[in-house]
Parts: sequence; C-alpha cells; structure tokens
Amino acid sequence: MRRFIHEGTGQYWDSATTDPVHWVRYIIMRTNDVNDQTFRLLKDNEALNKYDLVLKGDFADIYELKGEFRQNLPKAPLKPLRK
Repeated sequence: MRRFIHEGTGQYWDSATTDPVHWVRYIIMRTNDVNDQTFRLLKDNEALNKYDLVLKGDFADIYELKGEFRQNLPKAPLKPLRK
C-alpha cells in the first residue's frame, strides 16, 4: 500500500477506474455499496472479472488482479500524467 490511486490522483484515478487491469493490482471497495465511489465506477466494468475477491471484510472488500494479468502493471512509481 505504499503506492495507491485515489480520487485525488487526477488522471490516474480516471484511467484506473476505466481500465484498472493496466494500473491496479489491488482494489479496495465496499462491494454493493452505492455510496462507495470505487464500487459505483467499477460495478459494471468487465475488467472486474479479472480480479479475485481475496478478503471479505466488515467494512471493505479487497480484490486482487489474477496472476495472468499482472505482467502489464507499472513496475516503477507513477509520475504525474500530463494533460
């Protein structure tokens, strides 16, 4: 969790909620909670099928990208995207 994408990371947030497989190994969200912005943006995204639910928590669930899709994830820390 040293590096994470959230609403305040601008274009990374936009890209990650559109195409999470390219950017995100773990997704943390309140599954089936329409008040959770991550859930609202990803609930109908086919990419979520490429993730496994690895922890069903009391307040949030954690999904991990399946191994066969991890090779394309960034290896270095992300730098600000330019518009």
